[in-house]
Amino acid sequence: MKRLIFLSASIIMFCTLNCFADTIVEKIGDLNTQTILDPGGYRNAKWGMTKEAVKLAINDVKWEELTLKLETNKKWAKFFNKVDSIRYEDKMFDHPTIVLFDFDSNEKLKEVTLAVKPKDGGYFNSIELNEVWNSLVKILEDKYGKLTEVKNSLDITWLLRSTQITMTKTWFNSNVAAIDIIYSQRTIQEGTQKDKEKL
Repeated sequence: MKRLIFLSASIIMFCTLNCFADTIVEKIGDLNTQTILDPGGYRNAKWGMTKEAVKLAINDVKWEELTLKLETNKKWAKFFNKVDSIRYEDKMFDHPTIVLFDFDSNEKLKEVTLAVKPKDGGYFNSIELNEVWNSLVKILEDKYGKLTEVKNSLDITWLLRSTQITMTKTWFNSNVAAIDIIYSQRTIQEGTQKDKEKL
């Protein structure tokens, strides 16, 4: 009798675990790869952080504050002149790189731009440009998967759940002055049933 009870309990446990494992596999299979890979910001800085929180999250760099001066009149300056961005200098493939953090009107992190510049400080020559561009694309694809869209040869994008990563070129007088990698916050609203019926 004890053997029968033990055998029955073992069968029930096996079936329960097997069903549970199948459920886990189904759930993992349903997970969107882009959700798993989404950085939710840049490095340890996450969307919605304040400037001070960003500085604490990335504390191994020398920060510089950039003030946007829209008003010289002292009466209005306090409303319009504020620190809109913070940045630091870095290197990518031995190229000087500026990493710029932009904040919204509520002073929350909304965008990060990496501007990779030529080694000599002027413009990229075609060989250097192709090497750096292709190397950056490879790193981003290894990290975030295949490109989501290619608008043209100058503008490529990865769309993740809360982050859009766009790689583009900054032109000046028909020359490329920088390769920009722009991480921006992406908001998707679920919408109501009425919204869904209209589409």
